[in-house]
Amino acid sequence: MEKTKLKLLASILQLEREQKFNDRSVIGGVTKFISSQDPDITTYFSEKFGPSSVSLLKFDYSNATTPKRKIWIEQIHKHMVTMSHVAGTHSMVVKPRADKNLKHSIQTKPSLFGPITDIKGIDVKTSDKLSKLGISNAWDIFYNSPRFHLDYSHLAAISEIASNHPTTITGIVASSKTLRLGAGGKLLAGEIVVQDHSGSVRCLWYGNRFISKTLKPNTSVTISGTPTYNQNRLTFLTPEYEIGNGDRNIHTGRLLPIYRLTAGLTAKRLRTFTWNIIQQFEKLMPTQHLPTNFYSQNSLFPLPKAVAQFHFPDSLDNWEEAKKSLGFEELLSLQLALKTKTSISKPQMTSNPITVPNHFLNSFCELLPFALTESQRTSIQEILEDLQNSLHPMNRLLQGDVGSGKTVVVTAAILATMQNGFQAALMVPTEILAEQHFSTLQSLIKTDISINEMKGITSVFSPLLNRFVTIGLLTGSTTAANKKIIYAEADSGKLDLLIGTHALINQDLKFSKLNLVVTDEQHR
Repeated sequence: MEKTKLKLLASILQLEREQKFNDRSVIGGVTKFISSQDPDITTYFSEKFGPSSVSLLKFDYSNATTPKRKIWIEQIHKHMVTMSHVAGTHSMVVKPRADKNLKHSIQTKPSLFGPITDIKGIDVKTSDKLSKLGISNAWDIFYNSPRFHLDYSHLAAISEIASNHPTTITGIVASSKTLRLGAGGKLLAGEIVVQDHSGSVRCLWYGNRFISKTLKPNTSVTISGTPTYNQNRLTFLTPEYEIGNGDRNIHTGRLLPIYRLTAGLTAKRLRTFTWNIIQQFEKLMPTQHLPTNFYSQNSLFPLPKAVAQFHFPDSLDNWEEAKKSLGFEELLSLQLALKTKTSISKPQMTSNPITVPNHFLNSFCELLPFALTESQRTSIQEILEDLQNSLHPMNRLLQGDVGSGKTVVVTAAILATMQNGFQAALMVPTEILAEQHFSTLQSLIKTDISINEMKGITSVFSPLLNRFVTIGLLTGSTTAANKKIIYAEADSGKLDLLIGTHALINQDLKFSKLNLVVTDEQHR
């Protein structure tokens, strides 16, 4: 019994190391855990090390500083290592790591959504840097989009390279040295000369004094960059390089992905992580959600190929296809999520269906000073069908670019709601937009006949409904007196439509027959 508890304690303390001594490795904290195990652990410590060792277990870990927690864990660990040798049970103690930044000592099989520190080569420090880019697992790496690609796919002989043209060359390091430049030789730079069958070219890395030790003479090397003239010599300044001239280079001879970076994380290192993770997890990615022929008929890549070609495309055409394929995957996921949300909400809510005459849409269109597009007519028809559904309330996203005509679609839905004796509300993010909508909807609804009852409330005659409709405007700037009137009009049902900002979300505002609410996308 005591040995089992000690093994558990050892595992908890090891987890504390990995989590930077944050006292979250066990519910309630380490101090509470040890107290809950008394008197067994205390007795065992006393028997093996004498009564003086028991004082270690009385340490208030939860209220101690991080440095003190670290020292205490090391002291406890030493006692437990000794204890395991005495008892002949070496498996009792979780062996500490040689480097606290290496990943878990108990290896776990990496997964798409597991901690990124489970992946070989990514330690805690690197994980902290990646988290600043929003990357916490392999899946995040897949969707960490390159900002752009540099085209280093053109492989040329050294004699063929030209200034200011992105180029890749392969050759042998002819010479390698470290230069001292600037006043007093304080600026160090690494210089190598690469040669092939056609000639030689200089490569220079300012501030890099180690490159000459990495790229030694007679080393095969691939160089990618944009050569320019430096001191009257054609020179690659800080180019990408890889030792060897293999066909599967990551950093040279290809369309090179350029990512957002953060302090302490180099472009080359992040690119290498991305390449390795895609290679490692490619087989774990879901291949397809739809029949195989759907992908081929629509020139779409399965997800694993789309991710690989999006980051490291073999050609510009492949990158375009990969981008389109990932866009499709995103749209499909969004539609499935919306469909799921709708199906879940159906049994829980009821609606007040409206009746829409068959001639409504044509009558509405005849009163407009412009013709509706086919997309606008389709959107209006689908919305009206939803409003007539008695099974569940409408929950719909109307999407369109600025100026695409979303407001006229909304106006049709509002008029259909008013025609059935119900009220509508339209909420937008700013007062300026609220005032613009207040004016625009009046012009879409009315003839020239209107009655301005007060600032913020107007009644306009709607030929479609053959009656006056009352429209209100409520914002943060609305005076207290006017708010009181608007609240009363909404509560009595006299107000047909209320347009406003977040001021619409108010406990004092009550509608008697509210049946349609439209919110701007920023108010989702």
